[in-house]
Amino acid sequence: MIKINDNLVIKQNFISIKRIRPATKYKKNSLTIHSTANPKSTALNELGWLSNPQNKRVASWHFAVDDKEIWQAIPVEETTYHASKREGNLNSISIEICESGDRLKTLLNTIELIKYLKKQYNISKIYTHNDWSGKNCPRVLIDKSQVKDGLDFKWFMSELEKKEVVELDWKQEIIKKSLELGLITDKEWLNKSEEKATVWFVLAVANNLFKLLKK
Repeated sequence: MIKINDNLVIKQNFISIKRIRPATKYKKNSLTIHSTANPKSTALNELGWLSNPQNKRVASWHFAVDDKEIWQAIPVEETTYHASKREGNLNSISIEICESGDRLKTLLNTIELIKYLKKQYNISKIYTHNDWSGKNCPRVLIDKSQVKDGLDFKWFMSELEKKEVVELDWKQEIIKKSLELGLITDKEWLNKSEEKATVWFVLAVANNLFKLLKK
């Protein structure tokens, strides 16, 4: 299990069927968004279908997201069959958006997953299945008959970008204020806002604060 934030985790249950998990490893340089085309299926249902003996399709994915959970079926570094194009299958992380439950919550959970994956794997490119093959997918974001309350792909991307900018802004402001107060002295920290603070860094800041208070 991987923690994304206080309210969301990635649950892992890797499938072992070679037909849809060849275990070939390639560097990932993008993300590809799909939707399940099944209005009643949850992320756990989708995971179960991958391993179902009745499922004869050669199709697979890395992550499935619904309004409550995220499930991972295949390790990120491995190939999944999802894009209908060799480059997409080998080099793109595949995400399935479930169509059941609370649509807004599902999309917000997907945004949080994408933020995590972009940061974790240094990825900036985001594609839809439609970009690779012309398929009407993810239909919940690009199909007019499925778009709900204006939650289309344009909204989805703007929310993703807005959240990232807001998150970066408050961290940058804290660093700037710390520099002004003399709690830190290295301006290079302005380029390290996404790094985790080590114990020694926290102690150094505390020591500087103590010195300032004694003046």
